[in-house]
Amino acid sequence: MAYSLIDNIHSRYGSATARAAGDFFNRMALPFPHGREYTDTKDRGYIVFLNAAGCVLRLTHDGRFPLVRHPRVLQPLGSEKVRSLRIDINPGVRWPVERRYASELIHELEKDHVIFDDPAADNCGMLPVIDDSTPKDYAVVIDTADVRNLFFSCAAIAKILREKFFTPPSPVAPSPQEKLYGPLREVFHRIQAGTVTAPDFWNACKQMKRNGALRTDWLTPEMARCGFKNIHEGSQRYAARWKEPFTA
Repeated sequence: MAYSLIDNIHSRYGSATARAAGDFFNRMALPFPHGREYTDTKDRGYIVFLNAAGCVLRLTHDGRFPLVRHPRVLQPLGSEKVRSLRIDINPGVRWPVERRYASELIHELEKDHVIFDDPAADNCGMLPVIDDSTPKDYAVVIDTADVRNLFFSCAAIAKILREKFFTPPSPVAPSPQEKLYGPLREVFHRIQAGTVTAPDFWNACKQMKRNGALRTDWLTPEMARCGFKNIHEGSQRYAARWKEPFTA
């Protein structure tokens, strides 16, 4: 039997977290995913692919896998804690990447004391290039449960390291991600402030998808043939039920 996402969360994380997750889906005008419309992750989380918006909804245990803030780690367009889980709305990027880009990504992260535990090519993506402001071949980690910042792996040790040895990276210029996705993040913040609605956000995503800044590479025939058939088909099942947020 294929359980719905809310039932699965209830079984794994309890009723309070399931209710909080359900509230998030309601606020964001999203139907609750049925069985076979979402994917379990190896970190005991979940992924829902949003074809129409070019986004990926990722639910992760926030205590075990806190979000690492780094220009080379994919940052969400919006994020919300629902009890023990964190729900991130991630942008769809070019995916997967060639192995050589994953190797370069490891080097970039290690310079800032960030560890990439599983640098497989399908755990990495590439920012879409839509104009000269986005660097070509800019790889990012898309499986955020696979990265750890050494400053926060252990609170006591991290405190000593921060004070005596290292200074965490502080980019002086906006990262390529911020240049590309900053406007969408602003719309999401306005939902929380109550000045726009969730459909406004999804329509903004839809426009960015038309412009090429958000992608749905999990829908390509190549992905369907090379071991991602469940993702390909599950996202289409969910898309068939998610029609309400978009204007004509």
